Amino acid sequence: MAVALLAGEPQVKATLITPHYTIHITELCEYDVACNRVIFESVDHTGNIKHLKGKRLVVMCGDGVTPCHPYGYEFYDGYVRYVVGDDGEFSETLNGRKLIDEHGEWQKE
Repeated sequence: MAVALLAGEPQVKATLITPHYTIHITELCEYDVACNRVIFESVDHTGNIKHLKGKRLVVMCGDGVTPCHPYGYEFYDGYVRYVVGDDGEFSETLNGRKLIDEHGEWQKE
């Protein structure tokens, strides 16, 4: 699935490099802690590419309504859940069972 980016739209881009993946994250929100328009593109060590749409994961403030602190990103491909953490953790789970669990280094673009 190709993802079209709108010309002139604010974007925050970053790349996570893990032992087996290069993951590009693009936020399509400007100054939004709880961005729900995030693009995930991963390339594995064999050259397979995956494109997904997802959202920013955030901890809510004490009022339970206001997003306070972002901590990663979440994407789904059917029943498979992908989480990319701000701390460099990358995981893939299916029905609660971890298929991939790697740590990488962020590179700001």
